[in-house]
Amino acid sequence: MALSMISLLFLLFPVALIVLIVTLVSRRKSGKSESFSRTAKLVYMYAVIIVSLFLTVGGAIIAWNNAVNLALPETPNTMTTNQELTRQNQRNSAARGLCGSLAAVVVGASVFVYHSRKVKK
Repeated sequence: MALSMISLLFLLFPVALIVLIVTLVSRRKSGKSESFSRTAKLVYMYAVIIVSLFLTVGGAIIAWNNAVNLALPETPNTMTTNQELTRQNQRNSAARGLCGSLAAVVVGASVFVYHSRKVKK
């Protein structure tokens, strides 16, 4: 389910970008130069907002997956030394992945909030 949501987001991004560009071009053809610069700024702001939203959602999905892998690792009944090392490596990898994805959520969310407030002004 997470993969299909990410795929949907990546499909919607080019559509949203094309709609914004068409709006920008149509305003330029109408001869409103002062509104053209404002529209160009808004297109940039909304593009940054969309990208930061994707970063936040993707980071949250990956963080959830890593947290589950960290909390509920696969454990066979009888473990050899090699399997114990493999399990420890998986836990370390999940912990590193969790830190990285949480950083993506923090950065994406802060960029999203900052640019959303700038657009509202």
